Amino acid sequence: MTAFREAAETPSDENTARRQTWTHGFAATETVKAGRAASLLLAACIFGTAASPALADENTVNIPLGQDAQASIPNLINVSIGEGKPAALVFDTGSSGIRVMEQMVGPNVRKTDQKIRGTYANGTVVDGYVAYADVAFPDASGPARTTRPIAIEVITHVSCGAPAANCSALPLGSVGYFGADYRGEDGLSNPFQALEGNLSSGFVVDATDSQNAFVAVGLTRGNAGSFDFMRVGAGARTTVDGFPTWQTDGIEACYTLDTMGPACQPVLFGTGSPAMTFALPGYEVGYFTDPIGDLMPGHTVTMQIGNAISLSLESTGDLRTDDIVVSSSGPVSNAGMPFFQRYAVAFDAREGRIGFQDAD
Repeated sequence: MTAFREAAETPSDENTARRQTWTHGFAATETVKAGRAASLLLAACIFGTAASPALADENTVNIPLGQDAQASIPNLINVSIGEGKPAALVFDTGSSGIRVMEQMVGPNVRKTDQKIRGTYANGTVVDGYVAYADVAFPDASGPARTTRPIAIEVITHVSCGAPAANCSALPLGSVGYFGADYRGEDGLSNPFQALEGNLSSGFVVDATDSQNAFVAVGLTRGNAGSFDFMRVGAGARTTVDGFPTWQTDGIEACYTLDTMGPACQPVLFGTGSPAMTFALPGYEVGYFTDPIGDLMPGHTVTMQIGNAISLSLESTGDLRTDDIVVSSSGPVSNAGMPFFQRYAVAFDAREGRIGFQDAD
């Protein structure tokens, strides 16, 4: 996992700064407020019916996902930014907003004087600025572009701030990240929120068939009516583009490692994370894991979410199919790519819900 810390330098008349931790494939705030646990909606999780009245037979488009050589599921999405050429970005449901190399943005981008600087755990430093641009999806099955420019972060320079064996923060084959989360981390929006009509209602990620992975943008009875939904809470703020936010890490999952546990904590469903990550209080790294926390072969992890999900994974040592990372502490777990190999997941932007459908 690659940690990313970013501090934005705002104009001099706005003496403020923002910081976040961006873990490869999942963004989480550095400070977990004391009242965070109380906001979990475990007791209030409500399952939607198969024919939810919130879903209509309206417009939807499918966008194919391409294969990242380092990922166990296809998670690259082609986008055009400011009328630029298509750019393959990592599609990450665990972080918010677009972060992209400058050479991939087109001519119709409005640059601001708001600077950004980020440092990855491996020593990579990125510099850039905030800009506004229209975003389009050239591979979509129908017209799909934002109705107005949205805020993005443009990376202008990448350097090594400290000696590192692999001073490269972006996954092979990608030129940035497409954050499709609704928490509004760092103030950035999920670009789907700026699409027209029903296309802004939410989306389904289906990567259970690696040969036909796609995102269905715009929830309908046809593509999400059979999902089991759980509600999450509304966020306390809006994005810089004025869109509402949701606490998509507001569902609780309970984990058991062999006979240890269960240990329960909030879970984030992030397609950008190669591993399922969770914490067992008191667990000592190295007991069942290697020095960096990857679970060694021959152990079983069970993930339980209410009555909706009961998923058991046996570690085989193949990090492409069952990468599981265990630690002794951490505020939020991440279902990661192992979960998306087995479940299609729907994110409802209008009702504040996350839905699941077993691949079987």
